[in-house]
Amino acid sequence: MEKMKIFKFPKTRVIDLTETPERFCNVIECGRDRFTLKDFKLQDGHDDSIPYSATLCVNGKPLCKCVNDGWGGVTELTAIDIAATASMASLNINLPKFRWSYRGTEFGVTLDFIADVLASTAKAALNKC
Repeated sequence: MEKMKIFKFPKTRVIDLTETPERFCNVIECGRDRFTLKDFKLQDGHDDSIPYSATLCVNGKPLCKCVNDGWGGVTELTAIDIAATASMASLNINLPKFRWSYRGTEFGVTLDFIADVLASTAKAALNKC
């Protein structure tokens, strides 16, 4: 069994992802929140981004369905239920406090970013088979 690879975002500093050290992680941690992806499936679609569907989980509980059509746009996130809708609203307020940069431009962490990073790991795992 492969070892779980965790990528942690600290609140106290900006993480530079220019060299993409977040690649190939199974878990992303932002403070006390631990994000994972389940039910990952590659979809037919364009290849500007990864066309996929999956479920994003936070702290082991399903949060939202994720769908990306591969055309390079934002991954669509749909809450699993009413409680997840409230959790997503809270996360959307708190996650951007965790910062990352790419080639000198700084960004806040978002749920779609987390889902897409985890999806890149899931896709790489499928390619190993």
